[in-house]
Amino acid sequence: MSTAAKAINLANLDVTVLIDQSGSMETPDTLNKKSRWDYSKEAAQGFTSALAKFDDDGIDLIFFNRSQTVYEKVKDSSFIETWNKQRPGGGTDLVAPLTKAFALAEKRWNEKNQLIIVFTDGAPDDKDSVAQAIINFTKKMERDEQCAILFARVGQDSSAKAFLEMLDDGLVAKGAKFDIVDCDEIDTIVGKDLQLVVDKAFND
Repeated sequence: MSTAAKAINLANLDVTVLIDQSGSMETPDTLNKKSRWDYSKEAAQGFTSALAKFDDDGIDLIFFNRSQTVYEKVKDSSFIETWNKQRPGGGTDLVAPLTKAFALAEKRWNEKNQLIIVFTDGAPDDKDSVAQAIINFTKKMERDEQCAILFARVGQDSSAKAFLEMLDDGLVAKGAKFDIVDCDEIDTIVGKDLQLVVDKAFND
């Protein structure tokens, strides 16, 4: 975070979490040898618990593969129950859940800063459409701090790493109005102070 960066007020934050439930999420290649799915659950639960201290009305969860399932205002106490209703399988259509998350953010960004967190292990089925959807969304924004997208990458898929780094560093050159994407490996953010994670997402 640069010296000019501003700290984000966590009490003035709305969060939407997108969770990749494609079939490859069953791969057991995380640091603790758990599946990508189970490792992501632990990380997402940690975020939910930390956020609950500042926002008691819950977060929105969007599970996606070739379709999507949306749960709005999920409380910390019901997070695991909600997660356990889902199972990995299928491909990775990221455009539809991102579009849903953008619609939620756009309705709320005059009230609070919007953070979209995407837990994913691989490149989506249509990379160009994902990039264009983010670019188009930034053109609706008036201020950089209205919304940030944090991609938390799980697993060892090198093509996913390259694609997410392009989203992180290359969209302004492709026409994005603001640089709203931050990409990190899930291992680097698990256990990190929530304030640091959020500030980096908005100021990267």
